[in-house]
Amino acid sequence: MRSTTSLRWWRNSIGGNDIDGLGLIRGPMFTSATTLNGMPESTLALLMAAPNAAFLAAQPVPTTTQGLFETVNFRRQKQFSQEVEIISDSGGSFEWVLGGFFFKESGYERNPQSFLFVLDTNQTVFNTTNFGALAPLLQAGNPARYRGVPQSSTIGYRSWSESKAIYGQGAYRFGGPEGALGFTLGMRYSWDKKHLAVFQNGAAPYTNPVQIGLNDQRKSFSAPTGHLTLDYRASDDINVYARVARGYRSGGFNARQPTSLANNIGLIPFDEETITSYEVGFKTEFAKRLRLNGAVFYNEYKDQLVSLPIPITGGGSFGNAVINAGQTNYWGVELEGRLAATDKLTFDGSFGYVKNSPKDFPQATTTGANANAASLFNPGYAPKYTVNVGATYVQPLGGDAKLTARVGYNYTSSFWMFGNPITSPFGIPTKGDARGLVDAQLRLDGLGIGNSDGLGVTLWAKNLTNKAYVIRSVDLGQLGYSTTIYGEPRTYGLTFDVKF
Repeated sequence: MRSTTSLRWWRNSIGGNDIDGLGLIRGPMFTSATTLNGMPESTLALLMAAPNAAFLAAQPVPTTTQGLFETVNFRRQKQFSQEVEIISDSGGSFEWVLGGFFFKESGYERNPQSFLFVLDTNQTVFNTTNFGALAPLLQAGNPARYRGVPQSSTIGYRSWSESKAIYGQGAYRFGGPEGALGFTLGMRYSWDKKHLAVFQNGAAPYTNPVQIGLNDQRKSFSAPTGHLTLDYRASDDINVYARVARGYRSGGFNARQPTSLANNIGLIPFDEETITSYEVGFKTEFAKRLRLNGAVFYNEYKDQLVSLPIPITGGGSFGNAVINAGQTNYWGVELEGRLAATDKLTFDGSFGYVKNSPKDFPQATTTGANANAASLFNPGYAPKYTVNVGATYVQPLGGDAKLTARVGYNYTSSFWMFGNPITSPFGIPTKGDARGLVDAQLRLDGLGIGNSDGLGVTLWAKNLTNKAYVIRSVDLGQLGYSTTIYGEPRTYGLTFDVKF
């Protein structure tokens, strides 16, 4: 019997985050009471009495200094989990494990945000609808055509989740533990509960009891999952296998989904995702020098979760809805190998290829009808190619001490982060760049000091070529811009470790 108990807690405070990346902007500010300030007196005289026209003509246009999109954030989370397993003796034809799992979590976030919407006042204020034939004169005399509208909003919520599961797995080898043919069957059943209480998603906290209720919702989910694997030992050096598996990810709520008191629309849960995976592969090792593994897989991903940007009416904020969009099928190939050229020098590498095929992606047309936009959708965070190669050299120094030098290169092809062009107009500029990164380290370990088992020292460096590449982005399409976050530049450091 084995028992594992875990307790985790986490706090995070971000005092300021300039999402738009432009720093502070100073310029004219829009308020409804100051739209006529600074206009020519002769133009204003056509709208009002002469003393009033002279007064407004002498008034300055107010200004503001702030970022286009700035946020601060306060978050905390705590988790508790307990797992108990009963495990059979090893070494026989049949080995098994039975287990139970319990998980509980609570979280909190308060995320104040400030926005600056830039208006073209010639189009939105001094137009022919509002001023008729005088519109051209007002547009010509406008002292500040583009003016910023400051807005503020806060997203705040508390969340709770609970998960329970029972599972079992058994592995049987025909002919005993050294038999050529074996199979493994694993089954699991999971029960999940989600509870989200949003206390603010806009300019002010919720105070109306009905609105509070709309933003306090619960939902339960459950599903069976499992896998079946067959493997065949063709020899002591070659093993081939086939595997089918079903996976599940619980549904839940999106804290940034806008709700509506007027239309009685509360938090809407999204359903669980499921995936069915089929895989065949091989694992080999020759002369204890060359190891080569490979696999081909095909996956059916159903009820795929997709985030769609949605304006928060009246809140001046940027929200989104998470929906179960449909289905994506994809297949791929993975290869990995390791060659021990000498007792001291080894080379290793891997290659991955994934081909995505979206099958169903619902999207409303301009007339409100439902349509399948799968042909336009590009799955996010799914690079087509990944490659890793490296070399390691180990030099014994006597006793347990040794010097290890390693250099590695990893390549990732470009990939979409926001792949729905209908709702994400900046999908191309927010793509993840193709990048090839070089890392290296030099490690000295096994140095016995006092009663310790060994002292280790590692000199390491990442991104040696100082490659600039995007690792994350946000398409703020409805606000008129997007933001990208770059990976770390060249970094290096020294690490010490000791074992007792």
